[in-house]
Amino acid sequence: MTKLMMGLLTALFGIVALAVAPAVAAQPAPSLRGPDQMFVLDVEQANRDEVALGQLAADKASNPDVKSFAQTMVNDHEKLQDELADLPIVKEAKLPTAAMGAEAKALRVRLNRLSGHAFDQAYMNAMVQDHERDLQTFDRATRNVSNPDLKHWAAVSMTVLREHLQRARKVEQELKSSR
Repeated sequence: MTKLMMGLLTALFGIVALAVAPAVAAQPAPSLRGPDQMFVLDVEQANRDEVALGQLAADKASNPDVKSFAQTMVNDHEKLQDELADLPIVKEAKLPTAAMGAEAKALRVRLNRLSGHAFDQAYMNAMVQDHERDLQTFDRATRNVSNPDLKHWAAVSMTVLREHLQRARKVEQELKSSR
């Protein structure tokens, strides 16, 4: 009787294990929701916009400081984008791949109509406004997102954005005083 019960118990545990294993494997991976999702989507788009506008300004700006700032935007925002994409929760999400947001497209159209000092001033003014808005978004994320990796990335990235804002304000002020 003991061998029979042991055999039945072993078979029963085997059946239970097989029944549970697919259920565990079929559970969805953690996904972006709520504030986490909104933050990632906003930042993803903002990074793509900064890179595209930076490429335009690196080519079109007349002032060497504006050109240098624009190239920094390309380099730093590509790096931020790569860091964001490497976060496990973001790797699992399917993110949109639109080249530029509507607001950035409109700005690009406006900038393309300008040249020289007018272009430089308009670009730098937009960069000050964008980075002020970005810092607000990141600050809000450090309080509202739930994923600890995403929250940490937002907090660390704010240092880069503060540097961008400080430099953008400086270049913008130099452009105003050079007129």
